[in-house]
Amino acid sequence: MPELSKHFDAVIMLTQSDWHREPRSNRYHYATRFAQDLPVYFVQPTPPVETPELGETEIENIGVVHAGTDYGVDQSIRLERLLAKRHVRRPLLFAYNPLFVDFIARNAGFYAVYHATEDYFGSEFDDAVRHREMLMRVLGLTDLLVACTDGVFASYRINGAYRGRSIVLKNGCDFEFWRRSDAIAFQPQASGRPAALYQGALNDRLDFDLLSELADRVNDWDLVFCGRDSDEPGWTRLREKPNVRYLGELRPEQIAETSRQSSVGLIPFRDYSLARVSLPLKAFEYVACGLPVVSTPIDELARDPELFSIASDAAEFESAIRQLADTRDDSDAIGRRQAAAAQQSYDKRFSELREEIDLAMISAGRNSDKYNILVLYDDRSTHVKAIKDHLHAFSVYSSNGVTYLPCTGAFMTDKDKIDSNPWDFDCFDVIVIHHSVRVCYPDHLNRIFYDSIARFTGLKVLFVQDDYNNTGHTWQFIEQIGFDVVFTSVPDEFIPTIYPCERFPRTEFLHTLTGYVPELEAEERDCLPISERPLRIVYRGRSLPLHYGDLAREKLDIGLEVKRRADARSVPVDIEVDNASRIYGADWYRFLASARAMLGTESGSNVFDFDGSLAELSKANADMPYEQFRDRYLAGREGPVMMNQVSPKLFEAIHLRTALVLFEGAYSGILERDVHYISLKKDYSNIDDVFDRLEDVAFLEKMADRAYRDIISSRRYSYERFIANFDALLNRRLLRSRRCQIIEAPIMYERKDRELFAIPMNEGPVAALLSRGILAGPTTRDELLAARVVRRSYRNEFDTLKKAQKSLSSYERKIERLSRTLERRTRTLEKRDAKIERLSRMTTGQQMPIHQRVMLAIAFRGRAYVTALCRRLWQQG
Repeated sequence: MPELSKHFDAVIMLTQSDWHREPRSNRYHYATRFAQDLPVYFVQPTPPVETPELGETEIENIGVVHAGTDYGVDQSIRLERLLAKRHVRRPLLFAYNPLFVDFIARNAGFYAVYHATEDYFGSEFDDAVRHREMLMRVLGLTDLLVACTDGVFASYRINGAYRGRSIVLKNGCDFEFWRRSDAIAFQPQASGRPAALYQGALNDRLDFDLLSELADRVNDWDLVFCGRDSDEPGWTRLREKPNVRYLGELRPEQIAETSRQSSVGLIPFRDYSLARVSLPLKAFEYVACGLPVVSTPIDELARDPELFSIASDAAEFESAIRQLADTRDDSDAIGRRQAAAAQQSYDKRFSELREEIDLAMISAGRNSDKYNILVLYDDRSTHVKAIKDHLHAFSVYSSNGVTYLPCTGAFMTDKDKIDSNPWDFDCFDVIVIHHSVRVCYPDHLNRIFYDSIARFTGLKVLFVQDDYNNTGHTWQFIEQIGFDVVFTSVPDEFIPTIYPCERFPRTEFLHTLTGYVPELEAEERDCLPISERPLRIVYRGRSLPLHYGDLAREKLDIGLEVKRRADARSVPVDIEVDNASRIYGADWYRFLASARAMLGTESGSNVFDFDGSLAELSKANADMPYEQFRDRYLAGREGPVMMNQVSPKLFEAIHLRTALVLFEGAYSGILERDVHYISLKKDYSNIDDVFDRLEDVAFLEKMADRAYRDIISSRRYSYERFIANFDALLNRRLLRSRRCQIIEAPIMYERKDRELFAIPMNEGPVAALLSRGILAGPTTRDELLAARVVRRSYRNEFDTLKKAQKSLSSYERKIERLSRTLERRTRTLEKRDAKIERLSRMTTGQQMPIHQRVMLAIAFRGRAYVTALCRRLWQQG
């Protein structure tokens, strides 16, 4: 049977029940079975305390949450805070009460099941209009509909227009409990009078008129009632009947005892549509106790006349109970009832539900919707090519939508304004805090983001590098924020040592490399062949603080020693170990391609500074010789965890066909000695052999080609492969489709239930920093902040914009039509002017007779011209 714990870490049951007043209800049966795998939070609308805490129940792993009846945002926030305190990150929402719609919508990234035990579309239901409105919204957020009857299912499909995944799981019975109680063993009452039993709430669902008449008709029988009392007038009158006995609210064991003494079970509901499509819980409980059952018309029960006799009035009830009484102790009849009840066991129902959810999870893993990922990073570190490549890979290779937000350093001088506008990240499905954000230092992540990230209910992912720095604060940060997944550079075998399972029970830790193979095809094409490269070795190292230990010290020592020995042998090298000589960007790749080989060591540190005290000692003793510092402060600290890593710089060199000269080491199990690199002993005893190999061009080319084939061409260590694995993780951990469709960041987003139309921050310039690309350092950020962009959040602004765009498009079309008309008329006028000009010349010429010239002049040139023409003609004779 599928384990729910592989998908979820808790079950949130959203009910309108009272756990302590509804013993062994439908919700009870599902809750107790869920609790065998997961903690269950039974949320009920009883008055909450200001900060609701979890109330205990008699069942292990089930707690009651008093949520109050103030359904809405405040209630949702209270619930979210309680769950966050309990580190609930991947709950299954199992809803009965549609009035919790706001909580469901705010947590739309979780998998939601709606259990339809009532037809809220039935016209007789109290407060039906409100429930229908809320229910329609809930159905739009539901991943799986569980209906208790075929009739309820049909109503939700027809009246609720639900078209999603669904299953009919009819109300059953706790068969094993009733079997163990031996309720089938008939023991007539001591009085000898037969008894007809009703167990359940004594409310307005009962047909008290029918029952009153029945009591009069069967005065030789006792009508026995047990359940919650009420002040219904019909019940008050019925209790006065001499053959009516009320036993109060009984425990299940007492109900079993009463059933032994009863001859028949009753379901005397009023005949109305809500009752007809229901399936009362007591129906198969009666059957499990061996009782024949008489019921008013209920569609589901009418399908099985062997178990349930249908009666419409008191006379039919009397006839049925008298006829069925003799079957109460009939072994064949009891055997059939037991077999039928076993088939309706809640154990079977729950097994079907688990299988359906498991299939749904598999289907959700194939979801084609893109998830919305927010990557928080340090834009002041993007000048480092390895960091930029790692960040850039998310947007280039992920099949999901990626948005970036710088989150370190200062944002503006008006800090109070930012703090008064907390970020709302609910439109995202995943938050990734990139390793460029040094979470081991308390103030590197800007504090304005802490609460918003901690409240975020989607998947939270942290990338950590240099885990050995201030490890204790990293622990605290992981616990405070509640990360679901942490990618760490700690090798798999040492993860339980650094991140103990007992301290982080709900966090998944995965090993990752510090960097992967970048795309350098253009740089590779420009590279010179090894034989034409002027230098033999290039290297840039640096002196790291003393507390990082031997592994870090090697970065300095290898540069100093190889340079000294190369200079002594006149080997052309470019080796520097000071910070002023570091190279970035395209210059770095040109530098790598200028030599036959690059020098290198393993990266990392095998000394873990848990509380920052070693860093303080290192700073205070910066002038102390390393050997002395190591002997005094690092004794016994080096080596319990081996952090020796392959550096991304080695991948870059291989990509540019530059051979490697490396200290002997493991290099994350990726590079093999004398296969992918020339090994240099740490005592430099084989340095001359290394220099000789650097003169063997054929050897170097063969080694470089082999490393290129195994590391680059194989794509095993590419960013594309890294992101494909990351996407696979999201499909495994995210339980449903994306929460929202982001229309564009940072302009606006629309929540799945179409209720909220907003941007992540209502006002303030920081919203401008959300982008689809990576910012290039503080200059870009400052320019954006200086713009002080203020955006509004609601749909009417968007609608106004769309209307304006529509009007503008209409005006543009009109202008285009007018332009074409003007162009046609202009051409017509030009033709007319040309004709007039021709005729004008003809009127002044000598080739035409005088009378024609005068007529043309009259037609085209006007009175004044005609007068002048006639005067000239007269003067000419």
